[in-house]
Amino acid sequence: MPSALSAPPPEGSPAGPLGPGESAAVSSLPPLVDGSKLHTSLKITARQIEWVFRARREHEGRTVIKEEQMPDGRRKLILKDESTGAFSDVVA
Repeated sequence: MPSALSAPPPEGSPAGPLGPGESAAVSSLPPLVDGSKLHTSLKITARQIEWVFRARREHEGRTVIKEEQMPDGRRKLILKDESTGAFSDVVA
């Protein structure tokens, strides 16, 4: 019984052979991005920074899950107590 390990390798590439004038060399440079490095770095928002650095905002000892600005200017916070896992809403 023939084994899968003893099967001959497939002929050529699934994408097909290179044509005349085609090069197999791959550029080692990353693609160019418009704008400066500083500008690109500063485009990260506060919410993204929290996610990137896994920062946790806290209010009265509980983790802030979500913060919303209400029409009257107050803030509504959805909080989680990490010790119990309970969620609560607070208007500050």
